[in-house]
Amino acid sequence: MHDINKLYYKFKNISNYSNIKHFISSRNNGVSKGNYRSLNLSLKSNDLNHNVLKNRKILFNSLDISIDDTVYTEQLHSGNVVEVDYTDRGRGAYNLNNLIPNADSLITNKPNICLVILLADCAPLLFFDPVNNVIGVAHAGRLGTSKKISMNTVNAMVSTFNCRPKNIIVGIGPCISAFNYKIGKNDWLTLKSELQSNTKSLLVKNNLYYFDLLVANKEQLLETNILEENIEFANICTYIQNDIFFSERYCCPTGRFAAGMMISQ
Repeated sequence: MHDINKLYYKFKNISNYSNIKHFISSRNNGVSKGNYRSLNLSLKSNDLNHNVLKNRKILFNSLDISIDDTVYTEQLHSGNVVEVDYTDRGRGAYNLNNLIPNADSLITNKPNICLVILLADCAPLLFFDPVNNVIGVAHAGRLGTSKKISMNTVNAMVSTFNCRPKNIIVGIGPCISAFNYKIGKNDWLTLKSELQSNTKSLLVKNNLYYFDLLVANKEQLLETNILEENIEFANICTYIQNDIFFSERYCCPTGRFAAGMMISQ
């Protein structure tokens, strides 16, 4: 993953395709203050709405994407995937009243629709099938990962658009790293029952319990027959690099950075 003027980052594997616009925004170069400094993109936060909207304008102007073409989802830590079409453009762009409800992943094969998710420690996943020209974005926190959100996204691309997993490339963006993501023993045991029986994502150190979002989502992707060489990792911990990306674990309340993707014509 490489940075573009420190306003947003891009994956190398997806950048090979000129018909795709994508990004992982940083928290820098915006107008918000305090805990939300500075490019907070979430209208759900207690930041001033006009600051958030100005930040969105700063980001999308730099990407040459119209805010009216962006689409946001409610993000309830679900395992739900929704197909987006032209009737959805602008949903969640200016207010929370028309977010796509009850979904944490969006997919589409329609050009000029920018799928967006918001994050602050959870893992963003970007999907692209260059054969069928299909994209997807997913928000994978602990609960979403336990509900197989990354696997569900691939399966939805296959069932809806006849994608083949071996053709799909994936970028997994900045998220909290394993040993900065301590969870309770009960949550750890619940995950153990919900994830693959041989998962390597659940760790114990000095009688403390940890969860590795990257490993868990990689395991799910490989189970769907995504090729390992088609997965690119940012390998950036939001908790450690909280000066670049928002981290809810490091500072609460805080803002949200964004990950997004669009097929351009």
